[in-house]
Amino acid sequence: MHKTHTTIENMTHEEFIAELKTMKESKTRYREIFDSIVDVFTRINNDDSIELSIIDHGIGIPKGDLTNLFEPFYRAFNVIEIMGTCLGKPVTKEYVELNNGTIQVKSNIDERSTFILKK
Repeated sequence: MHKTHTTIENMTHEEFIAELKTMKESKTRYREIFDSIVDVFTRINNDDSIELSIIDHGIGIPKGDLTNLFEPFYRAFNVIEIMGTCLGKPVTKEYVELNNGTIQVKSNIDERSTFILKK
């Protein structure tokens, strides 16, 4: 029987906890799980505007791809092999703008990406 590869995105909370409990000393597996964890920060500015920063610790986004990142079906060159619909960022941007907010991204290849939502 062929075992399929499970990623953290496909795990339930219970499966994730079980995976942590049963892991052996595997640097590759630890990196796979913990590289996909994000940090979230909020800030209330002096003008009562709110900022939400979401920082991932993934593969980063090449500078040349940042300008088109929020276009539907646009894929950065370094994620061609990763499954996805290419709609998450455009839908998020549309939602944020419909609520009179803004979204921007800062990223470097092989480093974290930071998405900043302001309202």
